[in-house]
Amino acid sequence: MAIQAIVFDVGGTLLETTGGSRPASTNTPQPGVANMLAGLRAMGLTIIAASNPPVFLKLKASGLWDQIDHLVESADVGAPKRGPAWVDEFVKRTGLRPNEFFYVGDSDNDMVTATRGPMTYAHAMWSPEPPSAYGLRALSPVWVVNVVRHIFMKRHPWYWTLDGTDGHGRPVQAMTLIDADGAGNDATKRALLRLLKDDIDIPIRNAPMMLRQFVMLHMLASVYDSNLFGGTQLWTTYPGHTGTPNDVMGDFLKVAAKLSRNNYTPDLFIRHKEAIRSRDARKQDGPVGGLRNQLETMHVNIDYLDSIVGKRVLLLDNFLTWGYSTEGGRTLLLQAGAAEVVVACVAKYGPRISVISPSDDDWSAFEIARPDSARFPQREVWGNRYDDALDEFVASLYGMVEAPW
Repeated sequence: MAIQAIVFDVGGTLLETTGGSRPASTNTPQPGVANMLAGLRAMGLTIIAASNPPVFLKLKASGLWDQIDHLVESADVGAPKRGPAWVDEFVKRTGLRPNEFFYVGDSDNDMVTATRGPMTYAHAMWSPEPPSAYGLRALSPVWVVNVVRHIFMKRHPWYWTLDGTDGHGRPVQAMTLIDADGAGNDATKRALLRLLKDDIDIPIRNAPMMLRQFVMLHMLASVYDSNLFGGTQLWTTYPGHTGTPNDVMGDFLKVAAKLSRNNYTPDLFIRHKEAIRSRDARKQDGPVGGLRNQLETMHVNIDYLDSIVGKRVLLLDNFLTWGYSTEGGRTLLLQAGAAEVVVACVAKYGPRISVISPSDDDWSAFEIARPDSARFPQREVWGNRYDDALDEFVASLYGMVEAPW
């Protein structure tokens, strides 16, 4: 389900504030806020105002009150912002799930309150308060309207999905955001491929963002919409062939690492030997070579020997083709004791992957030595493709280009 409600801090975000070391909100709306609230309500979204001090009279005097559906104050919650009780109150008032909210504020207290959800958090850059080290940067009230409308309210989070089992009956769940073979017209396809393969970024015409940020906002919205943060205890990115995450994931990680309450474990995998390119490994030795290139160059960090057992792990990567990387990662994580592994990638080449069934031999995912990859049976499994998701992604890009900024 897409975003259904927006939570706004009041002082500094909706209303201007006085000066001083402890600024108080005035009766004056921040520039552009009235139009922002009207635009969000026109989309059918629920508007919640959240404030520690009482602000009803100020919101009434400001003219914003008629645009607000719920006012939550610390007196209602019994605690100042920063605690999980605020999230409980938002849920109780609306009947929505935490991942159906989008939170806009201007303080660390707002950021921590949001991530208790976990809720997507954006700092109101029009506030005089300095931004937190975490969260999105809402450049203006218009930015909030356009990003929510064109990205966080999409109806189809994934272009390609797979929900099956391996040879041991264990679940294989994978999903990807876009088609790596091209989305939209030739210009869009070329731009996306240059970004994903060569890390060549370009600005989006008229919009105050780069293409990489746009893609990563979509990735964040899809992961958030699918409740993959709320439903997993650990998550990590699959290391590239040299051992470091792909740079394309950078913008995503800056936001997502805090959104998921610090469950991001960047060092869950250790690449003890540099791998070759996956396509080269497959060319040299077929499917066995593709898998060997992953399993025999990487192991799970022994530091997580105890913490990984019984956990549901989210594994993120930039590309998914035959699945040797992510299936190799899933195999290692399950062998290390994980209960389940969910894979989410930015882009997918082709409609299928090779699902791996781990060897029955006694081996450790924390050590370098393991059975020959030829002893790990593989079978090709086709996923489901949703062209509506791809059409929606392209329409979103054009919508951002054409939107008033």
